[in-house]
Amino acid sequence: MTLCKEIPTLKPQYLKDIAPPYPYLLNEVAGWAFLFDDSFDLATVKPEEAAQTFDLYRNVTAGKQPEGEEPPLVAVWRRLLSRLDADSSENTRYRYREYWEWTNQATEREAQQRTNATFPELDEFIAGRRASGGCYQAFDWAEVAGGYELP
Repeated sequence: MTLCKEIPTLKPQYLKDIAPPYPYLLNEVAGWAFLFDDSFDLATVKPEEAAQTFDLYRNVTAGKQPEGEEPPLVAVWRRLLSRLDADSSENTRYRYREYWEWTNQATEREAQQRTNATFPELDEFIAGRRASGGCYQAFDWAEVAGGYELP
């Protein structure tokens, strides 16, 4: 059985305790996250371009209003974050903003390493992939969607 065939039977099991609109919101966040990550995986992305883009994301997570038209992925992130913030505690908002900064820093480092053709040691590589993968903030969002908060 392929994963695609398993999803319809597994989905209710994993989403049964999540009230609407969260299954849809979490799907949107997951889809956005894939596009976000892939947008920095291109060999053509230069460290300065990545840094400028991450400054835009940092402005969104800091609650700053845009100074002009935002790139589409940044504008979508602004909308998703405001929806997530609506039901998040201050503690959760603080945590996932901190985690996004880890993601920003790790992804910027990856762009620099690609450009300079340098490769980190295995431990540094694994830590960087964990930070750039967004798994930490995903746990926080699962708490929000499930209506609970872990200490």
